[in-house]
Amino acid sequence: MAYGDRKSTRVSFEGGLKSYIVGIDGSWRVACSMSDISQTGARLTITDPSIPVTHKEFFLAISTSGAVHRRCEVIRRDGDQLGVRFVEAPPFAKNTARR
Repeated sequence: MAYGDRKSTRVSFEGGLKSYIVGIDGSWRVACSMSDISQTGARLTITDPSIPVTHKEFFLAISTSGAVHRRCEVIRRDGDQLGVRFVEAPPFAKNTARR
């Protein structure tokens, strides 16, 4: 996907917004800068390029406390930049069994 092929409007952050890439299991964290965000994804720049992010899925912690986060899937890598798609949580299965 090229940068121009967008399905939703992006909001850019001049100078980037400090964020963190966090492992799904919470065992690792890497600082990054979010260049832009939309309803469907974001563009991230790894702050320390010596730390490789090789995982396909992770959480993007947007607030310093981690309270605001989104599950992401990497769709593009270009050096220290990542293009990510937000993964929607599967809907809860309705319990149809009666007690």
